[in-house]
Amino acid sequence: MIIDFNWIILAIIKIIVTVSGNIVQKYYNFQGNYYPIFTGIFAAVFLIFYGLANENINDLNKLNYPILIFFGFLLFLFILLNYKLLKNSPHPGYFKILSIYELLIILIISYYFYNAEITFKNWIGFIFIIIGTTFLIN
Repeated sequence: MIIDFNWIILAIIKIIVTVSGNIVQKYYNFQGNYYPIFTGIFAAVFLIFYGLANENINDLNKLNYPILIFFGFLLFLFILLNYKLLKNSPHPGYFKILSIYELLIILIISYYFYNAEITFKNWIGFIFIIIGTTFLIN
């Protein structure tokens, strides 16, 4: 059995990027909302170059544009809310602790709507996560 570790490497890179971004957002004194505005613009430029280099331009007419526009709006909300929450939370760790509930919601939705396997041990882990986050926040 061959195990694909590429997702683990990508996850580690994402952790490093997320931690770096969160620390900068929390402790660097940005004026107004320029941080999410300009980082969003620069990210869009990088994504355009990435798309041009890695995607087939002829497939553009096959895209579901209403869905893409909707999720583009959700990405806008994510970037803006992430910035505002980090700026206003007493500690960046509290903000990230609460994001563990995203994992719980995704796993529960995956279980009920997409028949993802969740074992009894997983459910016990979820309970400990909820108890742990409650202790850390209080």
